[in-house]
Amino acid sequence: MTIDSRRVLNFGYNVLNLLREVEVIGGVLESKYFYLAGRTELGVRDDPLLKIIFNFNIK
Repeated sequence: MTIDSRRVLNFGYNVLNLLREVEVIGGVLESKYFYLAGRTELGVRDDPLLKIIFNFNIK
């Protein structure tokens, strides 16, 4: 899914088909996701709060 018209969201994916970013339709970035090379999620940047939330539960 790239567009959720009910929630007015646009989803972007990277070359590994992992979620890269979520935008409100119209171009406002809601969040951006970061991954390690092994597809482990490293963290999420939440633009409205201007902070990075890291997930250090890497196994």
